[in-house]
Amino acid sequence: PAPAPATAAAPTAPSSDDANAYFGEPRCAAAGTTLCDSFEEGAVGSAPAAAQWKTVLSGAGSTVLLDDARAARGRQSVHVHVGNQGYAQGVVTPVSGLPLSGGVLWGRAFVYFASAGALPQMHWTLFEGSGNLPGATTPTLVRYGGQFTHLMANYFGNDQYAHAAEPRNGGWVDETKMPSNRWACFEWMFALEGNQMHLYLDGNEVQKIAIAGISPQCCPNEPWTQPPLSDMRIGWQIYQADSGQPGYDMWMDEVALDAKRIGCSR
Repeated sequence: PAPAPATAAAPTAPSSDDANAYFGEPRCAAAGTTLCDSFEEGAVGSAPAAAQWKTVLSGAGSTVLLDDARAARGRQSVHVHVGNQGYAQGVVTPVSGLPLSGGVLWGRAFVYFASAGALPQMHWTLFEGSGNLPGATTPTLVRYGGQFTHLMANYFGNDQYAHAAEPRNGGWVDETKMPSNRWACFEWMFALEGNQMHLYLDGNEVQKIAIAGISPQCCPNEPWTQPPLSDMRIGWQIYQADSGQPGYDMWMDEVALDAKRIGCSR
């Protein structure tokens, strides 16, 4: 039988009607969130603060380093670079645990994906939560990222695997494309109640990849059972080589985690 409808639906209202209000000076000090990093502290070319973040790298040449080439707020951000040799990752994960309350986690990050040509044609991830389902010995991964240039939800682990989009002739259709060459505000939410996943772009929910126990777009009879989260990876992961790309570069700024929605203006 299909899972019961969610009883704790995420808010769908925009976090701000004016995208210009997103940028300017750093705001973490006044944000009131459990974790927030403007990446203003530390020398350019160094890793993000070890007191807040563990950096995880895979693949030759992958780096996650402070940079002043561009920033959404303030003067610095984090530059993530990974190569194009198959699986590669450049991510940060919180050192001190996740700000979970009632099994709910919210995240917010400003992301600038640099693209000189076609967007990535392979499967990639921006935000990945993980945790063990009861009785499981390996983690289940709940992800927001994309494939074939489009944003996508992904569930992986314990013999359940589903994409929250409709495959047609090898392409992901009727979806929101990954923004490129501009700063975009991403928000994401994972909740145990109702087995929910939600993604927001510039304050508005990407409705077609909202999950509440199932993904109606791809597999309405296959459950997406939300694991209790123990880890959150934020950055860039890619799983296959893309012959059209020499590598991938993205910047992240004002990354925040909390048990309540953060929004794009805080």
